[in-house]
Amino acid sequence: MSSTKIDPIVGGGPENNNSAVATRLESIPLKKLIAGGDLTYSNSLIEAVNKILKYRYLFRGPMHDGTVFDKEDHRERISPAGIERRLNNHRSCPPCEAI
Repeated sequence: MSSTKIDPIVGGGPENNNSAVATRLESIPLKKLIAGGDLTYSNSLIEAVNKILKYRYLFRGPMHDGTVFDKEDHRERISPAGIERRLNNHRSCPPCEAI
């Protein structure tokens, strides 16, 4: 069995860069790389293309079930869900600390 070195590439947000993650990584032989910091490249260009494809083309036409994406309905449903998710996250664990 061959051994391949794997280093995770993460974003710069606090969910990836905090004391809990740092403590866990001390016990694992991995070096966390931060996109836009440790690396000279990122996937932001392809993510921009994906966003254009989704919102200009995919969501404007009929989907697999024949319905058209309703942006306003989506916004009305997703906003309360985001607020509830953030409230649940704050209740379920101690606050994260940025490194």
